[in-house]
Amino acid sequence: MTQTVDVKAAKERELAGWTATAAGWNKHHALLERFSAPVSDKLIEKAGIQPGMRVLDIACGTGQPAISVAERVGTQGSVLATDFVEPVIVYARMKAKERGLTNIEFRCLDGEALDVPANSFDAVTMRWGIMFMPSPVESMKGAHAALRRGSRIALTAWASPQQNPFVMIALGVIRNHLDIPTPPPGTPGIFAFADQARLRSTIEAGGFGDVQIEPFDFVVGEFTSGEDYWTFIREIGAPIARLYAQLSSDDQRVVDREVHAEAERSRSGDKVVVRGTTWIASGRK
Repeated sequence: MTQTVDVKAAKERELAGWTATAAGWNKHHALLERFSAPVSDKLIEKAGIQPGMRVLDIACGTGQPAISVAERVGTQGSVLATDFVEPVIVYARMKAKERGLTNIEFRCLDGEALDVPANSFDAVTMRWGIMFMPSPVESMKGAHAALRRGSRIALTAWASPQQNPFVMIALGVIRNHLDIPTPPPGTPGIFAFADQARLRSTIEAGGFGDVQIEPFDFVVGEFTSGEDYWTFIREIGAPIARLYAQLSSDDQRVVDREVHAEAERSRSGDKVVVRGTTWIASGRK
């Protein structure tokens, strides 16, 4: 696909957005870790991670799946976890320290310009990072170079909007109040890799073979109310927060009420339960 994105502007926008929501990721870390644990487990499985391995985790956020990987590889293994947002790296270090982990290093690095030794890792993981990269093939090439021959990468990207009500409950309401133009092809965003064909071609363009992709449906979160859901998604979702900030204060109040009500439609018993579907993809060097 021809690059139509201003890479520098896109990178600056993503950095600003995720820096602004870093505190939200820290605040909601326990909930995110609990409900995304099945996804982390699938990444560990698909990457073939075993005790004693050296693993590179790209776009680690506040520490997952890097921390789970570090626990998997044990004291004879090690993890290098990277993210290009310094505040989330700070939080991630805190989480690892709380778990008593000494086999994990966190480094602030651009996932599209990895400065790591070639042929030095036994596996690479990336959980929901590729969608926000303006030059994702470069990230795949960097991951490929970092891996030893025969090793695997495993990564995730969100499937279609229709399969991800956890985002669309809020985004659908905002779209009723804000004219959101269709972004140019290749623009980073939550659903940039909703098309699994694009995900496959990007991984293959990075040099990987034996590419496997499968959908994985799971509960993204459970909340006591629609209001709690809205607080959560607004505080961790940089794209949602950015759009919400463009609304007038009057429209924001209306959106607040409408999102609360829409989320309540997902109530099951005493909880509002929101689901999502992610692609689980892997490839071999």
